[in-house]
Amino acid sequence: MKKIVASMLALLAFSPAATAQDVTPELAGERTQIMVLGSYHLSGNEDVDETTLEPLLDRLEQFAPDIILYEGLPGEQCVQLRIYTPLTDQLVDDYCTDSSPALETLGMTPGEANVALLEALEEPVTDAVDRRRLAMLFLANGDAWSAFMHWSRLAEGERIADDVVTTELAERFTRGLSSRNENASIGGALGNRLGHARLYAMDDHTADSIYIGADERLGEVLQTVWGRAGESDPALRNEADALLTSPDTILAHYRLINSDEFQNMVFALDFGAVAAEEMHDAAGRSYLAWWHTRNLRMAANIMAASGNDPGARVLVITGASHKGTLDQILGQFYEIELVDVGQALAD
Repeated sequence: MKKIVASMLALLAFSPAATAQDVTPELAGERTQIMVLGSYHLSGNEDVDETTLEPLLDRLEQFAPDIILYEGLPGEQCVQLRIYTPLTDQLVDDYCTDSSPALETLGMTPGEANVALLEALEEPVTDAVDRRRLAMLFLANGDAWSAFMHWSRLAEGERIADDVVTTELAERFTRGLSSRNENASIGGALGNRLGHARLYAMDDHTADSIYIGADERLGEVLQTVWGRAGESDPALRNEADALLTSPDTILAHYRLINSDEFQNMVFALDFGAVAAEEMHDAAGRSYLAWWHTRNLRMAANIMAASGNDPGARVLVITGASHKGTLDQILGQFYEIELVDVGQALAD
């Protein structure tokens, strides 16, 4: 196993030198700065709370992103996935926000809700009524995390039902404020500090069509490879886990999981090992194709969110395993400057 890992590390190391930025044509204005922050998924993690993440939020506030993106499905993709049920019904259940109560209350179609949201974002928020309506419009567009962010800006006595927000949805928004998901505990918290009007979803699961059509033996290949990974030396992951529990070590945790060493380990034990596995006529190659397709589309969503704001500072909050691949893709674009997480979070 150690031999396999060593060879994969040598072949698959994420090198920032292997980008198109070494041959840069002239560019009007500054490059768009993108920081891809890999994170553990924090939902249900009892060791992490607002106090634990405070030093991380302080540093990210210093970076002062103009745009914050999170790993979640855009509402329009969920509309697309719903059209293709039953093939994708499990994807909808697993990854899509149920926007139907908000749409029904507002009396809008998804398209009408999208237009209404864009129009509302052009106007200043002058009172709690405006803020509650924004939360409803975000939920109607499938963006619960932006809805929760706005709901959290309301005073406790203003988190109530009214002519737009039903009692059930007011309770849903309030429950959302207790989420430890990094989309809220990092993305929403930072958005509140910086006064952002919205967050941007950038995940993709249309690539899961590759899974749907894959060799039925793919699951056996994955379980075999993941089983070997589980038997490997977990020292680096154990170190990362230990650093996650305290505000004194939280920056060290994020520096570690965003480092080349950690990213190469993840790739070598998972995607790289599956790609090299010959069992069942190399059925594991479908897994690699899915991974690359998904991350390419995620990168496209990142570019689309920042496309009308050249030179902006962009923060992408994503599961740690996406970090290396997204950096590889985004690093090819000469108008992009990747921001080093280790430097941004240095002591």
